[in-house]
Amino acid sequence: MNIEPIAVFHSPFRSKFGIPKQSGLVATLKGEIVFMPEYRHAHALRGLEAFDYLWLIWGFSANRHVDEHQWTRLEVVISQEALDFLLSKGLDAARIDELRQVLEEDPRPQYQDNPDKIYGMPFAGIDVHFYVNGNLLTVLAQ
Repeated sequence: MNIEPIAVFHSPFRSKFGIPKQSGLVATLKGEIVFMPEYRHAHALRGLEAFDYLWLIWGFSANRHVDEHQWTRLEVVISQEALDFLLSKGLDAARIDELRQVLEEDPRPQYQDNPDKIYGMPFAGIDVHFYVNGNLLTVLAQ
């Protein structure tokens, strides 16, 4: 899989040894994300404040391992019941479309191997629950 970098993360660490596995453990350490020139646009981050969490997909510059596994794009199904639930929580059609796009692109491989498990994720201040069967992700009204 080829990933084109859109930004570079700079931290006080110069090797992978000693880096905390959980970022919140050392509150005094700060890093900086610097976008590549072609991605330095204010509108690139528009809407980001609606998310409770930000997941960064990154590669350690000294790691030479290349993962050839490719993720399957998920088809998202939102039943009328789930749609009514999301609307009752204050999401409008545009926000529901954003949610659909986020779920379609979610690359976590465990989703595609466990159709009996219900997953959840925070989005716009609500917990969204869903299950995955193959490449079909179904949003639940919970």
